[in-house]
Amino acid sequence: MKRSIKAVSITPAPSLPPPPPPPTSPATPNYATLVERFAAVLIDGIIATLAGLIPLVLIALFSFFAPYELFLPAILFFFATYFLYFSYFEGRSGQTIGKRALRIKVVDEQTFKTVDMGRAMIRNVLRIIDMLPFFYIIGLALISTSSKKQRLGDHAARTVVLKL
Repeated sequence: MKRSIKAVSITPAPSLPPPPPPPTSPATPNYATLVERFAAVLIDGIIATLAGLIPLVLIALFSFFAPYELFLPAILFFFATYFLYFSYFEGRSGQTIGKRALRIKVVDEQTFKTVDMGRAMIRNVLRIIDMLPFFYIIGLALISTSSKKQRLGDHAARTVVLKL
């Protein structure tokens, strides 16, 4: 009995297409609009204000027991709470509660990854300028005219706000 061996040709597997880019580096970034950013800041402002007002309300309610010297530390606590609220959440996940509700996120302008706490703080120190009377116009103008829709704090921290 004779066995024949059949030659089998092996063809190379077709090459696979390259994997899609990771979601943290969009080919064409979708920047958050002025309206989305404003709505997120409005939500966050209400939350941070309520948290910061707690000591002021308590002092006012019990003002006959509390000396007026407690108002200055309470006011400083209010501003620190406001500043740290934004810095903490943006430095941890890139999203505050308001940004999460609007599905927008603060990221590095080059890598599109979440920024660290230091850059979030730089970004939010300059929020003070945006909050001053008539200076909010600077923020509105910068967001409206910037190709990446960045305000002053975004320029300083090299961040952008993207839609998710």
